[in-house]
Amino acid sequence: MTEADEATYQDFRQYVIDNYTHVRVVNENNNEVTVLDIPNDARVNWETANTSNPITLLLTIQGEDSDISIPVTVSRVELYATANTSTRRYSDPIDNATLNASGDTLTVSTDIELPTIN
Repeated sequence: MTEADEATYQDFRQYVIDNYTHVRVVNENNNEVTVLDIPNDARVNWETANTSNPITLLLTIQGEDSDISIPVTVSRVELYATANTSTRRYSDPIDNATLNASGDTLTVSTDIELPTIN
């Protein structure tokens, strides 16, 4: 079997960064809390470049955000290629975190590990 080189794996990671553009925040009842558009929403961004493995997605939401209804308990973040698809690409369960008041803040760091050269 032929092994891909490191540049190929960087391409895979860059594909995820460029094309998986929406994060769904999900509550403990498996309902959507909000959807964040990675390229256009300051509350979420890629923290690492394609040369890093894992690549890291960082999101921060607050109880005062207009699209967040409090109180809410967040249990998972999910990564999607578009806002309207039902095909989840990655799912990261987190310890339940509750936003009870407008001053509450939740920050989630999600690591997505993709292939590397052995």
